[in-house]
Amino acid sequence: MSVASDHPVVHPFRATVQMDDRLVDVRVTGEVDAAAADEFAQLLAAASDQRAEVGLHLDEVTFLDSAALRVIVRAACAIRDRGGRLRLRGCSEVARQVLQTSGLYDVLRTGAA
Repeated sequence: MSVASDHPVVHPFRATVQMDDRLVDVRVTGEVDAAAADEFAQLLAAASDQRAEVGLHLDEVTFLDSAALRVIVRAACAIRDRGGRLRLRGCSEVARQVLQTSGLYDVLRTGAA
């Protein structure tokens, strides 16, 4: 006997950082919400201290809220102020919809932030 659950599946926030000579890639998976915002902000800050170009991969993000957008905007501004750029390298459909609604999608794709 199996019982169906009415509870949605939660995909916890996870992120990894990979570096090469000139680029830092930050790969994010799961739900990026207020509960994950501090960890996400610290990770982006540490990554952006290492290289001028930061690639943000949101291919496996299942949820993105305003707290996550705030982290991304602040990181993009801090990186830009140091002469670097944050560029979107991949994006799930969920993340793309949120970024487009906020007006950040095209800005992050071009690294103009």
